[in-house]
Amino acid sequence: MPNFQRLGESIKQLGIGDPYHVILYARNGMQWATRVWYLLHALGYENVSILNGGFNEWARLNFPIEPGRKTYAPAEFDLKTKDAMFVDKNDILKAINDNKTIIINSLTEDIHLGQSRRYGRPGRIPKSINIPFHTLVDQGTGKFKKPEDAYDIFTSHGVTLDKEVINYCGGGIAATLDAFILYQLGFDLFSVYDNSMSEWAMDESLPIETG
Repeated sequence: MPNFQRLGESIKQLGIGDPYHVILYARNGMQWATRVWYLLHALGYENVSILNGGFNEWARLNFPIEPGRKTYAPAEFDLKTKDAMFVDKNDILKAINDNKTIIINSLTEDIHLGQSRRYGRPGRIPKSINIPFHTLVDQGTGKFKKPEDAYDIFTSHGVTLDKEVINYCGGGIAATLDAFILYQLGFDLFSVYDNSMSEWAMDESLPIETG
């Protein structure tokens, strides 16, 4: 996550801000669009949507496509930062022993179980549960699963509206997809550990679980 002020100014210069409704889409997975949504949400910009299914679904439906690049004049951007949407390793260490907080690993099951060394030390943050980001997306269309189906996935893991939820992954991308779905389902207390396993697995002083 860049400095809030610097990011806000960059966003403004791109033409993102009042009075525009921003619609995000990605080509290679919904998590790239949810990452940008998460950044904008953390800056306080709420007039944002995500194109369900992204570019691939748009093309499949034969909707119009054009080449080239669009540019816009700088927009007004009223920065209302939500610092609590990002947590660090110290917050995670506290959350491990907090029964009111659930830590969700958004990575694939093999990484969660410690069967992969993708991020250095194999394993997961202790006491974290595994809800891989791809399980919240329909593999045929690339669209988000229906809200009732996503809700069932979360509640089957004990993730309920009264809990505070911290999401992590490898580097703060996939975790934002889980966070976006939580937001759509009405969760208020959620955040992302932005450095995720890229930091956690490399720091030998931090505890890790496998199996």
